[in-house]
Amino acid sequence: MTITDITRRALALGLTAATLILCTSCGSTPVAEQPAPAAVVDRPKEWTGTDEPARPLPPIQPAAISIAPATMSTELAAVSPATRPADELRLDRPATKPAEKLQADNEPQQPGPDNTGVADQKNLKISQKVMAVNGNVIENLFITGGVVANDTHNVVIRNCVIDAAGGRYGVMAAKAQGLVIEHCEIYNMTEAGVYGDGFTAKWNVVYQSGGDGFKPGHDCVIEANWVHTLGYKNPSAHSDGVQIRGGSNVKVVGNYFDLPLDKPETKSNSAVFIQGFAGRNGSSDILVEGNWCKGGNFAIHGFSNGADPATIRIVNNHFYRGSPRYGFAQLEAGVVWKGNTYEDGESRANPSDK
Repeated sequence: MTITDITRRALALGLTAATLILCTSCGSTPVAEQPAPAAVVDRPKEWTGTDEPARPLPPIQPAAISIAPATMSTELAAVSPATRPADELRLDRPATKPAEKLQADNEPQQPGPDNTGVADQKNLKISQKVMAVNGNVIENLFITGGVVANDTHNVVIRNCVIDAAGGRYGVMAAKAQGLVIEHCEIYNMTEAGVYGDGFTAKWNVVYQSGGDGFKPGHDCVIEANWVHTLGYKNPSAHSDGVQIRGGSNVKVVGNYFDLPLDKPETKSNSAVFIQGFAGRNGSSDILVEGNWCKGGNFAIHGFSNGADPATIRIVNNHFYRGSPRYGFAQLEAGVVWKGNTYEDGESRANPSDK
């Protein structure tokens, strides 16, 4: 058979020249080229075609989410606690304390290094200055620059180290309502650790303030905090653990004001200083109860200055012998003084004692 005959037969069968294999040496008939087997494609797992059965996707594991950055300003650069020596993270106690040492709210134990502040500073996330908004829960952070919670409702600040970075306040809360500050460490401010209204502060440590520990206005509870190292590196300071001027409805309960006169680089005045503004508004409805008071000129200064002095009550506090410069208390006539003792809890303490 000639090549021409082979070609005619191939065309009659519908084959093209590209599919013919010609064996001229043997003179055999042309054989159509067989198509190569289809390649098996490694499909994604969700593929449901016919070349392989559908396989289920693995379950999605939930990821931990932190929402805090949305509320933070960029005024100050954050400082990672990992870059600071452990002994700088917190004076007078290790950077990590056992969880079982955290003090339960209902136990009347003296606040101190083992039951105030955060439990573990090494596991905090770093943050810049925080501008709080209503309902924020701010927790487990190392904050450089402080927290501003003015005019907010129901903000919680929990388990945070707050380095005020030399600013006026660690937490500023003018006209706040329902603010809770608990188990925090607040330091490195020029005027006060916490300033404002409508806050409850429990189990915090406040220290290295150039001014005061707390400056409450109205409707505040200051309970079970450890306050020390005030008037820090400020020779002109007149520093108080709690300073109330023209305030009302303030409870100062179960705190340890650790303010010895001979501590280097400090200058403290009183554990609790209460005074009104003569001719404007006095201080009223103030309870100072169950605190441990060490140091100061007078440990307690209590004057209403225009309000009813009987609404200021100094009861069941403990005063350290020999610690104040002038006496345990300087009080306006009518201020209630009842059940106060020396630090042993047994001997009765009078305002003029020291």
